[in-house]
Amino acid sequence: TGIDLVKTQLQVAAGGKLAGRPPAEIGHAIEARLNAEDPDRDFAPSPGRIVRLDLPTGPGIRVDTGVSEGDTIPADFDSMIAKIIAYGRDRDEALGRLRRALAETTVIIAGGATNKSFVLDLLDQPEVTGGTADTGWIDRVRAAGGLVSHRGAAVALAVAAIEAYEDAENLARQRLLATAHGGRPQVQLDTGRPVELKLRGAGYRVHVGRAAPHRFRVTIAAGTGQPHEADAELERFDAQTGQVVVNGQRFRLVTNVHGPTHLVEVDGVAHRISRDEGGVVRAPAPALVVATPLEVGAEVAAGAPVLVLESMKMETVLRAPFRARLRECLVAVGSLVETGAPLLRLEPLGDGDGAAAGPDAADAEIDLPAEPTGLPAPERVSAGLRDLRGLLLGF
Repeated sequence: TGIDLVKTQLQVAAGGKLAGRPPAEIGHAIEARLNAEDPDRDFAPSPGRIVRLDLPTGPGIRVDTGVSEGDTIPADFDSMIAKIIAYGRDRDEALGRLRRALAETTVIIAGGATNKSFVLDLLDQPEVTGGTADTGWIDRVRAAGGLVSHRGAAVALAVAAIEAYEDAENLARQRLLATAHGGRPQVQLDTGRPVELKLRGAGYRVHVGRAAPHRFRVTIAAGTGQPHEADAELERFDAQTGQVVVNGQRFRLVTNVHGPTHLVEVDGVAHRISRDEGGVVRAPAPALVVATPLEVGAEVAAGAPVLVLESMKMETVLRAPFRARLRECLVAVGSLVETGAPLLRLEPLGDGDGAAAGPDAADAEIDLPAEPTGLPAPERVSAGLRDLRGLLLGF
């Protein structure tokens, strides 16, 4: 309508009158609310410090926000980051502008998460584009397993493993220089050891080998399934953004590491990947510990509650990812914990059957892009020898 509603409210509150005819409606507008919440944990609040905040601009786009880069989304208040509003001559134009605006939005919360990729997924659903969704539609679709995007998950695993490999390589380089200064240089970099990663409850083994300064050979295996291999070429634009080319296919990246958690956003879809820490349960967000139902030494079934936290006036129940025995409780009722703080240490029992959350690792899909086909044999041989030389002799 072109009317500033907040200004009008203030005028009425000051004793003014709404005179004349109501303004005519012109075009269409849609608002997306960007919140610090984790759709993978039933939209539980996921606050923290805003490490990066790039908000969109452009024709028909308006952004209302009260935070900026460096601010902290508190754990005991509203989780909203911004309202992104798109205007168009009709609904299709408004939806198109909103999709573009959200795709150009970059938000990184240290140890936290946002609902950006979930909202992007919503904007591709026919019930949303057609305006037929009701207030219970999201709950029904999620109960049936929908609205959980796994697109780019394997690429995210490859990028997280490359980052872990680079961290280990940097530590080995520092050790080499430090010991060389003392006259006895030592190198401890086990390139044959895979990285154990977890994504949405499924475990993966990822092996990384560097074949050139920015090119890696990555192998991903889930459970006892067939390993999948890919060539990955990583290019960084700055500390958080970049791109990766996997088997010839290009993907946009936003990455951030907070403790044991890697946030990897692939073409707008966010994935939170954690390193396997041998049964350590960590706080998903700043919270208050309100209940510790287990005694040290107690056994617990997969999916049973092990701790209850309170954040933003909501209770979050942490559950055992596998059948386990509680080895150590690191917190007490009434204590405040930060994002990523260790809470419990669980000892797996048996063979780990019946993992609670997420798919069985053996059945998890690894959606790496297919390797290019149709290359002449001499070109394939030359590339293989080049990579082998780089892996064995350096570059």
